[in-house]
Amino acid sequence: MQSQHESNTHDTDTESPAALELSDVVIVERVLAGEVELFRILVDRYQRPVYRLGFRFFRAVEDVEDYVQDVFLKAYLRLSQFCRRGRFYSWLMRIAYTHGIDRSGRKKSLVTTEYLDSPDPRQGTEETALRSLAREELRAAVADLPQPAGACVDLFFFFELTHKEVSRIVGIRVNTVKSHICRAKRRLRERLANTQAEAYYEV
Repeated sequence: MQSQHESNTHDTDTESPAALELSDVVIVERVLAGEVELFRILVDRYQRPVYRLGFRFFRAVEDVEDYVQDVFLKAYLRLSQFCRRGRFYSWLMRIAYTHGIDRSGRKKSLVTTEYLDSPDPRQGTEETALRSLAREELRAAVADLPQPAGACVDLFFFFELTHKEVSRIVGIRVNTVKSHICRAKRRLRERLANTQAEAYYEV
């Protein structure tokens, strides 16, 4: 017969297929109930977008890595504040965005080419060069957007957050977020007209 200790150990195996298929909400509830090891699944699940967001605020890899650790530590310590009706991802990104602003002391959009599609190595040298140029043109155009429009575009397009989620993260009304994104798209179209980016990205 399997002991209670063995049963609990199996249940909290963060690499088991059953654990990896758990929803974010179930994981949060079980972590709060004492199965703290399961929080590692949430870290593995969302570490990449948090890491990418870190490059909006910091240039040095070491600073970004410290930032990522801080974000997940804050999320863990505040886990009881998570509203089960919302997405954990959205809640986490709000913590990440706020911490980035607080720690870096700036709100300027710093979108890097890491947010955009990387060139396919199977493509020819000329195609790769053209796509790289397009990525740089789009990066520069988005980075030049005024705030908070730049942040709205970053979070909505590059992090796949909804208008409502962006509203909560940036701290402005949903209709204002929509207006910022609409105006930003119009401005990007004008900025990217007749550039290589226009051929590769639909704005």
